[in-house]
Amino acid sequence: LLLTAANPLIARWLIFLTTDGLGIAFWFLALAFFARYADDGRPRWLAGATAAALLLAFTRPSAIALPVIMAICTCISLLARRGPWRRFALAAALTTVPIVIFAIYAAVLHLPSFLDQLQDVPTLHFSKPDVADPIGFLLARDMSVARSLVRSLPAQPQIWLGLLGAGIGFLLTRRWWTAPFLAAAVTVPFLLAVHPVLTEADRTLSPTWISLNLGLSLLATAGVARLASMTKAGQAARIRRP
Repeated sequence: LLLTAANPLIARWLIFLTTDGLGIAFWFLALAFFARYADDGRPRWLAGATAAALLLAFTRPSAIALPVIMAICTCISLLARRGPWRRFALAAALTTVPIVIFAIYAAVLHLPSFLDQLQDVPTLHFSKPDVADPIGFLLARDMSVARSLVRSLPAQPQIWLGLLGAGIGFLLTRRWWTAPFLAAAVTVPFLLAVHPVLTEADRTLSPTWISLNLGLSLLATAGVARLASMTKAGQAARIRRP
């Protein structure tokens, strides 16, 4: 909670009073439910995760990343030859359902299709004629945005420190329930590739902070546990002294 309260100092996305805040809430709920399902396998957690994914699908396009995240968790679990890979695989299958439902909803109401959205950025929100090669345009724009982001990172040491601290926290914990959050941190940056507008980077990358906050919290928890064990060991040593 303290780390989340400090987010305004390091994450400008909080200034947007749009569907982003609601999307962040549904994103967190989906990952939290998936984490609980991976941990104990109770169907109610899977049902809650699927419901949160459905709400997210009608709120933010980031819902399309959920099946990818669950697929990554499945692959990691299979490569490790242990872990709840069947639970992750089932979650990957079920998270495609909300996306299909929203696609049908969009088609029935004649909302912008995938092809329409693919033309959105190259045509400057349809203010210019259609681009013959929108994918090529997006790839070139992605490279430009990536270079800009890399150049901007040295001036933001809090980003590097956050990534380092969160990574250490995940490494120290090494529990399967953290896998969805870890996979999310890796997957979210690719959302910027399909909407490569640098001014939208803060909003597009905002779900990453959920994972970073968790990793930093895990690091803090490990540190507190270490201090507590050292204190108990010191007290026990003093008691054993004659």
